[in-house]
Amino acid sequence: MKDKVLRLKNGLQYYVVDEIIEGKKTYIFAMQVDNDIESTTNNYIVCYYNNVLNKEDMALNDIYDKMLYQRILNEFLKRLINK
Repeated sequence: MKDKVLRLKNGLQYYVVDEIIEGKKTYIFAMQVDNDIESTTNNYIVCYYNNVLNKEDMALNDIYDKMLYQRILNEFLKRLINK
């Protein structure tokens, strides 16, 4: 899903910058897209989806475990810095 643009139910669009696959979940780091200027904004999301065979069954989920969220976010930030 990396390098794809996702449209959420609320109409906002996010560009998937990176993803981490752990077990049956894929965590994504995505930046909000501003279609008016064709660029990303400073708004981002870190969430996950369960790996499913049918992409139509895919749903983005919040990460409620604060320690897990921080670990995943730190991994994304490390990867961005080391690019």
